Amino acid sequence: MNKLSFKILRFVSVVCAMALILTPRAHASLLLEPYLGYHTGTVKNPNSVDMSGVSMGGRLGLQNLGLMGGIDYMTGSWTAKSTPSATVTPSDLSVFVGFNFPIMLRVYAEYGLSSALKFATSAGNDTDKGTNIKLGVGFTTFPLISINVEYIAGTYTKHDGGSLNPTVTDSMLGLTVSLPLTF
Repeated sequence: MNKLSFKILRFVSVVCAMALILTPRAHASLLLEPYLGYHTGTVKNPNSVDMSGVSMGGRLGLQNLGLMGGIDYMTGSWTAKSTPSATVTPSDLSVFVGFNFPIMLRVYAEYGLSSALKFATSAGNDTDKGTNIKLGVGFTTFPLISINVEYIAGTYTKHDGGSLNPTVTDSMLGLTVSLPLTF
């Protein structure tokens, strides 16, 4: 090895060592967030029917420097005010991204990869399947507790294996309380 190559190698080694020593370590935290809430809104096919009830679920993902992302599963027990009345069981599996601001405020958006509404009436059971989106804003009021306002809009195109014509849509507004834990 000649003298110039040795100087270049030594310079590159010193720069790499300084970069490793002086650069802060970046690490992502595991996010585990169970939640419980109440959603209300309408479902249309083509008539509008009011629907409301308790929702529960959880998010699992990663969080780093305020940015968060992962998966969300939600279910619950809603009541559709139709004739005959129906008990509705939502089942949503979504991916989410969001951001935690340093001022006790957070925003998030979700895309439902698999969304289903199971209607149980005295006449029988029906299941509508499709996708949905969820937009949310959360306020951290107490340590570890977030109060979230959510909007959910879904489009359901399949009915018990067949297609729906016209499609079923829902529009829900919710208030949830969550416990965002990071490890």
